[in-house]
Amino acid sequence: MKNVINRIMAMLYKEFIYLIRDKKMRIIIIAVPIIQAVLLGYAVNMDLKHVKTAVVDMDNTMESSNFISHFFSNNIFSYIHADNMEEAEQLVLSGKALMIISIPSGFEEKLSQNRVASLQVILDATNSVNAGMASGYILEVIKLYNTNYVSQKTGIKSSIGVDTEYRTWFNDGFESKNFFVPSMLAMLLIIVTVMLSGMAIVQEKESGTLEQLTVSPITAWEFIIGKCIPFAVVSFIDVILIIAISVFWFNIHITGSFLLLLFSSILYIMCTLGIGLLISAISSTQQQASMSMFMIIFPLILLSGFAFPIVNMPEVIQWITYINPMRYYLDIIVGVFLKGLYLDRLEGPTFALFILSILYIGLAALYLKRKLK
Repeated sequence: MKNVINRIMAMLYKEFIYLIRDKKMRIIIIAVPIIQAVLLGYAVNMDLKHVKTAVVDMDNTMESSNFISHFFSNNIFSYIHADNMEEAEQLVLSGKALMIISIPSGFEEKLSQNRVASLQVILDATNSVNAGMASGYILEVIKLYNTNYVSQKTGIKSSIGVDTEYRTWFNDGFESKNFFVPSMLAMLLIIVTVMLSGMAIVQEKESGTLEQLTVSPITAWEFIIGKCIPFAVVSFIDVILIIAISVFWFNIHITGSFLLLLFSSILYIMCTLGIGLLISAISSTQQQASMSMFMIIFPLILLSGFAFPIVNMPEVIQWITYINPMRYYLDIIVGVFLKGLYLDRLEGPTFALFILSILYIGLAALYLKRKLK
């Protein structure tokens, strides 16, 4: 029994010494969890803040201005002026606004005559959860307006005031599957591709075959391309399968450009494969690669807007999301599936995926080139 304990203690000592001496493992075990805890502590926020709201004021009176001032007196909604409904609709289609408030002419006149003044609220319901939360906030704000602005002036609490007429775009039934099922494509792809490519180079290191490349004519770029293509083909097959499930099983129709969805999927796969290859190139062992993949994939998903609105995050973290390919791919998925958009309205996120794919694959190739020298 004493010999068994001694052998176990010797093994424990060896493993702890290995962990302490390995600089990369020290960073992964200690520094990365601290950074993640702080980063995600600020980023994970289910409260709605700064909901971009396009306002069309067709009344242009003192009372309509008072209502607008009251509505935007908190940090829940952010004001965007629109001259007419066409301009407001374009703001929603481009993603620059998430809702529209239309104040009709005669708004002040009806209130002055102790009548109900109606206004129209149009919600982008692609994300049914956020849209439902926004509608709840709107009701509370209008209820407070009726109390503070109308009741105090007239002494009548319930027979008059502002009433709302709701319309929802892109997801009339507030069905969460219409957003989450297609968006799962982005999450599943990033998990599969990063895990596949994350082990590609480090396995060559541990088997010793990477060192043989230094005396072979193959270049770092050729090695990266050779590693990427099989993974890319497998991942693209997954794309087709998930799209088919979304359309034929869950009956979520593609209303925009199918070709753009396929093209952007290729760019997204290139980005995520590049991230995985970069992790694999930097890591010395498969254990380091596995830990690094877990540390990277989790924040990428949470900082993409899939679960928590990016606008709610601190400004510093919002800047970090600009290097997250999943952020742009989600915009394209929602735009193509639900909003019926084409390249002319999704050129921004498509171009961003193109740049990031070059960046991440290029970094992996440059790091590997240094290793092969």
